[in-house]
Amino acid sequence: MQQKNLDAIVSSEYIQDYVEEHLPEGRWQSGGREWVCASPFLQNDYKRHFSINIHNGLWQCFKTGKKGNFIQLYAFLENVSPRAAWSRFVFKTLENDEVYEPRPEDDMVWDLDIDNHEWFEPLTASSNLDDPLTSDAFKYLHARHIFPDKDGEYYICRQGKYKDRLIIPYTEDDEIYYFQARTLKDDNPKYLNPGIEEGARAGNVLYPFNPGKVMVTEGPLDAISLKKSGFNATCTNGCNVSDVQALQLKDHDGPIVMAYDNDAAGKKGIRVFESTRKRLRMDHFYICYPPSSYRDWNDFLCKDGPTAIKNWVEPNTFKYESFYRVKEELGLL
Repeated sequence: MQQKNLDAIVSSEYIQDYVEEHLPEGRWQSGGREWVCASPFLQNDYKRHFSINIHNGLWQCFKTGKKGNFIQLYAFLENVSPRAAWSRFVFKTLENDEVYEPRPEDDMVWDLDIDNHEWFEPLTASSNLDDPLTSDAFKYLHARHIFPDKDGEYYICRQGKYKDRLIIPYTEDDEIYYFQARTLKDDNPKYLNPGIEEGARAGNVLYPFNPGKVMVTEGPLDAISLKKSGFNATCTNGCNVSDVQALQLKDHDGPIVMAYDNDAAGKKGIRVFESTRKRLRMDHFYICYPPSSYRDWNDFLCKDGPTAIKNWVEPNTFKYESFYRVKEELGLL
């Protein structure tokens, strides 16, 4: 099922049940499409200034002027961040039309339903360096110039599907909502991500990032490399931006800089995202490739360091507009 807007992530049946429970003493209007009730943003709103459409999830408080979509309302009522609200809803098969019941907040760390999660061991300053797997993990992180700055920034796994792999977690409020597992041996594939059978889709999540201008890369190593160089960064777990990811970026407060790899696949992914941007009526984005002499941002960091990246980004960031591709193909940039 293609996601035409953010609200398609949650069924109208779920929205109906939720608002009747959490925004009680309202009434249905417009043929049962609109729930009108006291505004959660006001005290003693007996005049019922709040309305939400259960079919698209859009709501408005007519007294305060606040408005938004269901995910934003859910985040406000549950007192969680918007990203935490997203994590409750997007880790499901989007083709499934069943009403989704969000899991309790306490279960979110292992919301992915992974049987061997007890074998995920955090890397800390006191980890046993005589242990071969621990030693290999630290050596790999050092070689990639993304050594941890704090305990629990990375994990290792000793058993199960992710055995002998470095775990790169995606965290929100110190809770893991996704991860990438990189082999520390000679195993193939080199990278493993949680799959649909574990309740997750790589195309539904973004690597954690902050408000403000954000650089969007293909993978977490590139996002971490840019963060180590002083930039706010995320990744799309591949060279394509899904509708779900695009809608999260659309809600983001700040400019978007597409920073995919400087190769044919990366450039194709950006062209496809431009079509997605137009369809979803997103603002124009910017573009910044790593230099063509490097495979990706992590390769750039390893060979030239964070200062070189800082000096490169600003003068090589361009607005992606109608004639950008013409300039790019003619070598006019």
